[in-house]
Amino acid sequence: MDEAQAAGITREGIGHRRDGSTFPIDLGITEVSPDEQHLVIAIARDITERKQAEETQRLLIDELNHRVKNTLATVQSMAEQTLLNARDPSHFVESFRGRLQALSRAHDLLTQRTWTGVDLESLIREQVIVGGPQTIDCSGPKLQLKPRVAVHLGLALHELATNARKYGALKVPEGRLAVTWRVVAYSEADHGLELKWMESGGPAVSKPTGQGFGMLLIERGLKHSLGGEARMIFAPTGVICEMRVPRCLNQEFAAV
Repeated sequence: MDEAQAAGITREGIGHRRDGSTFPIDLGITEVSPDEQHLVIAIARDITERKQAEETQRLLIDELNHRVKNTLATVQSMAEQTLLNARDPSHFVESFRGRLQALSRAHDLLTQRTWTGVDLESLIREQVIVGGPQTIDCSGPKLQLKPRVAVHLGLALHELATNARKYGALKVPEGRLAVTWRVVAYSEADHGLELKWMESGGPAVSKPTGQGFGMLLIERGLKHSLGGEARMIFAPTGVICEMRVPRCLNQEFAAV
């Protein structure tokens, strides 16, 4: 074991076991002089658990820093694009607030599971059922999404739900929304998600003349952020959105 160089100090050192392995220690050395005798007391304490806790804390701080930076970058992009597509200041405030709330809801779900993943059906219902008890039919296996996927997919679902409440099936009491999904095996090690959003019973639909930020967020956001794809179909009976996202599942939770 490493020796301290002076009395009355505490320092970290390395302890050696009989099998040759090592472990971190706190080594305290104190000089005492009872009855004119010169004695030194040395106490070694195994601090393996403390060192492991310190390392875990460092990793958590690094991960938190990474997530905060990613979130701020997402917020900055949303602000810039929302401003570019806003008709007036009030429209910007309404749109940007809604997107921030969608981001917050996704983060709330992740926090409940200590950022290990998000249940897909919970994410769908959390992003779609806002402000009223709309009727939504959800059908698919129980799946856990990776944190990054949950954030970006949550934003896409928010945009679809916002359009449905303003112009589509969720605007009227008789409107219906069905969301179905399944697992697709792209390879032995890569299981992805296919999700279909289908509206019916709402006002007649016509294809928009332009492409707003909401549609860009759905189509390009999934492609650039997650390597996936989304296809919007403006059928007369209701909007349909088909999404594919590879490498999005926490395999330990995926019911494949």
